[in-house]
Amino acid sequence: MKPSVYVLSGALVGALLGAGAMWALGRTASPKPAAPSQLTAEATLGRSSIVQTSALGSSAPASVASLQARYAALQAELIAAQQRADTLQQMYDSVVPKEAPEDGGPHPSQATLLTWAKECRTEWDYPNFDKAVQTDFSDIGRADPSEQPALTEALREVHGKWMATLRSAYIEVTGDNAGAKNLEPAALMSEIEQKGGGEEVTTLRAQLANERAGLVQPPPANAKLSPIERVLRANATLGDDTENALAKRVGAPRARAIRGSGWGSSSASAGCVHSD
Repeated sequence: MKPSVYVLSGALVGALLGAGAMWALGRTASPKPAAPSQLTAEATLGRSSIVQTSALGSSAPASVASLQARYAALQAELIAAQQRADTLQQMYDSVVPKEAPEDGGPHPSQATLLTWAKECRTEWDYPNFDKAVQTDFSDIGRADPSEQPALTEALREVHGKWMATLRSAYIEVTGDNAGAKNLEPAALMSEIEQKGGGEEVTTLRAQLANERAGLVQPPPANAKLSPIERVLRANATLGDDTENALAKRVGAPRARAIRGSGWGSSSASAGCVHSD
C-alpha cells in the first residue's frame, strides 16, 4: 500500500522531535539505516510538510508582533491627541469666560436671583405643615438630639402663625368659619387660590421674584393686601421664618446648618404675564 503523506510527514516530524529530545538529554540517537527508496519518499513528502509547518510557525509570531506594534502606535497617537485636546481646552478657558453655574436652594446667589427675576421664577422651601394641628416635628430638620426641643419650639411658633394667616384669608374669601377650623392647610390653600388665583397669582409671584432680587421694594408693613397675596407672601417666607425662629434659640450658624438644603418640602413656579 502507498504510504499516506500525513503518515510519512508525521513519522519524519516524530523522528526529528525524538532526535531533538535525545540530544537535549545528552544521548546519542542511533536510528537504523533506511532503504534508499524509503529515504527518498520520506525526504520528498516530509520536505513539503516541514515547509508548511515552518511557514505556519514563522507567520503567526510575525502577525502578533505586527499587531502589537500597531496597537502601541495607536496608543501613542491617542495620548498625543489627548495632550493636544488638553492644550486647546486650556487655551479656550483662558479667553472664554465661564458661565457661573446656576444654584438654588434656600440661599441662591444674587446672579441666580436676577436670572429668576427675568423668568418671574420663585423657589422656596418650607417645613411640611400638612396638618392643621401639629405637636410633633421630630422628622423635620437635622438637629442634634439636644437641639430637637428648640427646633420643635421654633416650628410650633411658625406653624401657629402660618395657620393663623391661612384661616384668616380663608374666612375672608369664603366666610366659612367652621371650615377654617377643621380643614387641613392644603385644602385651605387650594380654596384661597381658587377664589383669588389666575392672573393675580402669576403677577404676585413675578413681584416676589423681583423683590427677592432687590429690583423692587416690598409693600410697607401696614399695606392692605388681598387674601391671596397675604398667603403667597407668608408661604414664600416660611423657610426663612423657620430659620430665624430657630436662630433665636440656637444661634444663626446652627440654624443655617440645621436647615441645610431645605426644610424637606419645596415649591417652584415660573412664567410671566406678557401684555400684547
